[in-house]
Amino acid sequence: GVVNDDEFVINDDAGIYSLRAAGGGAVKKLMDLSWPFYVSLSPDGSKICWQEYSTERYWVANADGSDPKRLN
Repeated sequence: GVVNDDEFVINDDAGIYSLRAAGGGAVKKLMDLSWPFYVSLSPDGSKICWQEYSTERYWVANADGSDPKRLN
């Protein structure tokens, strides 16, 4: 997903990262996540939402990774 014109959000089996479109490497946004799936950004780019692998737990956090909250 796109945070802004210069930043993208990607995920792998260990976390959610931001990646600058112009390069410069990935910056880990949220740490110690276990297989985040279905990662999405809010329409205004201010929040990240994801589901934990093999659970029904959904989470939301600020786009910078701060203030994560479990939704269910």
